[in-house]
Amino acid sequence: MQLLTDLTIFGAQGVPGTSPSARLAVPLGILVFYGSIYLLLRANLGTRRAYLVLATSFFGFMIIMSLFWTLGAPGTPQAAGPTYLPTQPSDAYQPTWTPFAGDSLVAERPDYAFVQDYPDGFGEVPEDFARTGNAGVESTLSFFAESGRQPVSGFDSDWEPVEVLYAEAPNGFPVVAVTFQEPPPEEGAEAEAGAEPDAEAGGEADVEAAPEAEAEGDDPAGDPAEEPETVTLFAFYDEGAPLFPGFVFIGLSLLGFLLHAALLNADEGREQRELAELAPEEEKVPAGA
Repeated sequence: MQLLTDLTIFGAQGVPGTSPSARLAVPLGILVFYGSIYLLLRANLGTRRAYLVLATSFFGFMIIMSLFWTLGAPGTPQAAGPTYLPTQPSDAYQPTWTPFAGDSLVAERPDYAFVQDYPDGFGEVPEDFARTGNAGVESTLSFFAESGRQPVSGFDSDWEPVEVLYAEAPNGFPVVAVTFQEPPPEEGAEAEAGAEPDAEAGGEADVEAAPEAEAEGDDPAGDPAEEPETVTLFAFYDEGAPLFPGFVFIGLSLLGFLLHAALLNADEGREQRELAELAPEEEKVPAGA
């Protein structure tokens, strides 16, 4: 019973990639599924012909699968198959937002130097880019709030975007300019700041001065009301090439199919010629005999 429980927990947590079981999974799958089919074909067609038939069928199947992976189908999204090539990171071809500040090194590049003239060159976000632009706003906020690269003191995830503008860089990448505003002070802090002065500390003179300060537009504490601090940050969007790995698989599958189909055709032609050479010649009968 304990063994069954341990196996259930192990299956729920998954098999680590460094485990011998994980490393043997693919070779064993190829050996069992393709090996069994090859043995059946070899028993009827021979070693060479069995391999050519199996390889041609496999690459033909891979062409169809790669087309579905890459271009999608009704009810199937595009780029649903491999998203990267061997030795590459998993997000090598995925769309990415790259946030940056107006005084950063990114803003000094020729393609993004125009952000230093903000708001010149920026306009409303196109409707068809609104959803992607919202993702850029969230990415920019989380990047500066969580990475320790605060553009201004106190900047965190509580700051709210109050304006989002759009522009296109010379390299064709979309760029958004997001103006964030610090959140208003908490109600408790406002009440404490606006509390009436202590009668013992200020006496009647302080009590009489408070209405005059309010009439002049100052807060009850005597200081002018401060505007919430704002900061404008930028981000450019690289749409990547999520279909590229799929097209690579299509090309490799097509190449493998054509190669093995040609080899299979040549093998069948050679077999027919060998059978023709081994066939006994028909005995010629004289006419009229």
